[in-house]
Amino acid sequence: MKILRALLLAGCMATAAQAASTNPAAVNELKSQLTLANKGDVEAQYRVGEMYEKGVGTDQDVSLAIIWYGKASLQGDKR
Repeated sequence: MKILRALLLAGCMATAAQAASTNPAAVNELKSQLTLANKGDVEAQYRVGEMYEKGVGTDQDVSLAIIWYGKASLQGDKR
């Protein structure tokens, strides 16, 4: 619950115009992590949540961060 509250607060404070990362390595890392996350890898699910939360390799999207953190949590991730 604390994570959800913090993410919602961060989303309210984040600027909507934050640009996507143009770092090709970050974009490739997100793609790799998404492949693993979609296969159920809990660590990758958490990492994808972080990447969306911070806008690494993609535009910042707190809603997607919450979804990915939630998937990791459902598999027992305590972060």
